[in-house]
Formats: sequence, structure tokens, C-alpha cells
Amino acid sequence: MIKVLEFDSEKEQSIFRVYTEFRDLMKEGSIPIANAGYEDYICLYFIDRKLPPKVILWCYERAFESIDYAIFPLADTFEEFIEKIEQVDA
Repeated sequence: MIKVLEFDSEKEQSIFRVYTEFRDLMKEGSIPIANAGYEDYICLYFIDRKLPPKVILWCYERAFESIDYAIFPLADTFEEFIEKIEQVDA
């Protein structure tokens, strides 16, 4: 089950704490926003700061093999990601 991360940096499952813990294993520009289970995270991925971020799934286990191997694209924009979620819920 996907759980949105907290904004409060004091919480264990906060964006800040998760980012701080895993940033060395994440591709630069990745910001975790939700826990997808098994220490895998849905992230906003800012490839170019002038463009909207993509949405990716970052896989903890695969990150030890290669940072690039740990990334799975989910949507080209956050809006597209939300639309996909709404389609599943319908």
C-alpha cells in the first residue's frame, strides 16, 4: 500500500528524513514523496529545473547494483500520474 510521506521533518516517514537517509543511492534530482513498500519510494524526478518533474518509482534493492537500474518511470508529469491513479480507482 502506498503511503504519502509526511512534511513534518520530525516524523520518521517524512520527505526530509527519507531523502536524507537514501540520497546517496538516489539519482540526483529525486525527491521521495510516497512509500511504495519494502523501502521503495515514488519520487518526483527533476531532470531539468525548467521543466515539470517526472514521477518515478525508486527501488532500494536495485540501487545497490546501479542508481540508474533503480529507476522505473511512472509518468512524465505529476498531473499524468494523478490521472493514472484516478483511472485505477474508477
